[in-house]
Amino acid sequence: MRKKIIPLILVISFMTLVSTTAAVSAKNPLIGTMDLQFNLAWPGPQDEIPDWIGTITIDDVEYGMAFFAIGSGKPFVTDPSTSVHFFEEIYVIYFELYFTFNEDGTLGDFEPGDIALWGYDVGITNMINSKYHMIGNVEEAYGIFEPWIGRNVFMSGIIEWYPFGAPQYAPGTFRIN
Repeated sequence: MRKKIIPLILVISFMTLVSTTAAVSAKNPLIGTMDLQFNLAWPGPQDEIPDWIGTITIDDVEYGMAFFAIGSGKPFVTDPSTSVHFFEEIYVIYFELYFTFNEDGTLGDFEPGDIALWGYDVGITNMINSKYHMIGNVEEAYGIFEPWIGRNVFMSGIIEWYPFGAPQYAPGTFRIN
């Protein structure tokens, strides 16, 4: 009987160690609140001039955030209807970001600091109810964000419009699973 108990104790000890390690390494989602403004001087899809710029607050800490639209996010040439807009972009969260907007809604200063994390996303804006959502990933992350590399990203919110029809603000939620 003693010969059977020792291996059983070893197996139970190993299983306890593995389950404890798994529980400790499992993360709750990382959630942030985005406060973004559209750059009316945005020239179109490219990776150098951001179209959306603002802040994101994660665990009561404010970081800079910018989006660089790089394509349509769809496999066909035109939107299927005027009620949906597709997009593909690079998002970047900065430990520090200094930016200003001019009175006409164009981006003034844009001085990014060190990158906290960045990745790609694709999404849609529903032009009827102004809601947007996108999915993506974390390509690279630094410092306290390093454990999130390779994780999935989800963003959603609502577009607020200028009276003349252009996007102005995009408050929303950012989540890494």
